Parts: sequence; structure tokens; C-alpha cells
Amino acid sequence: MSQDSDDRLTRHEPTSPHPGREPHRHRLIATTLDVPAHAAASACTHHFSGPQICISTDGPSGSENPGKVTTAWTNPPRDRTSATVHITEPGGHRYTLTAPRQRGQLIATFTPGALPDGKLCARYQGSSRTACVQIIDRT
Repeated sequence: MSQDSDDRLTRHEPTSPHPGREPHRHRLIATTLDVPAHAAASACTHHFSGPQICISTDGPSGSENPGKVTTAWTNPPRDRTSATVHITEPGGHRYTLTAPRQRGQLIATFTPGALPDGKLCARYQGSSRTACVQIIDRT
């Protein structure tokens, strides 16, 4: 849509780059991750035809302490009420959490404490996608 000079909205229909074919119709997908607005680092997988996995930290930027970490599977199957989350810390330490369903998403939070430089990653069981944030200690 665009706005004409007389303040009316005009709808622009999609056009096909190939004569005789239907124009492409694009579908928009909006997702939100229920994390603080002041997150120091966040990342989501960007494969919209499959699972959307996100991870976010709320600690001070450039600190070895990521603060509270939130992970989410933003578009899980409707029948999933919870999922196991596989966490990998910098240095290779691994553990699992349980993410219950909250507002249509599977969400887990944890506070790992100080971490060395490297990637902090989350992968939900039932998904092959992994979301990671980079931990950088500038202190």
C-alpha cells in the first residue's frame, strides 16, 4: 500500500514477473520472544518453514556474566506442552532444561553465572535448529 497525495491509501496488487503466471503472494510471519527489551545479546534461527528457536541474555554487554538467559521455541507444534532444551556453554559444558508452554511458546530460563568467551547455544529436542549468542568478556 502507498499513500496518494490526497491522503487516500492505494492498494498495489502484486505483479508477476512471468506473463501468464499468477503473481507471487508472500506470507509474513511475526514472532516475538518474551525477553527483556534491554537484552545484551539475542539470536533466533531464521528458517521460517521450520522450528523458530531463540536465545537471549539480559546481563551487561561485554561481561563474562550473561545474566538471565531465556530460550524459546516460538512456533512449536500445537500439541507440545513442554520440551527438553539442550544447552551448550562455551568450553563444552552441556546440560538440559525443561521448557513449559507459555503464551503459545515453549520457554525456559536459567542463570549460568560467569562464562568464558565463546558460544552459548540452545537446541530444543524435536528440532534440528540451534540458536547461539556469543559471550565476550571485555572486563
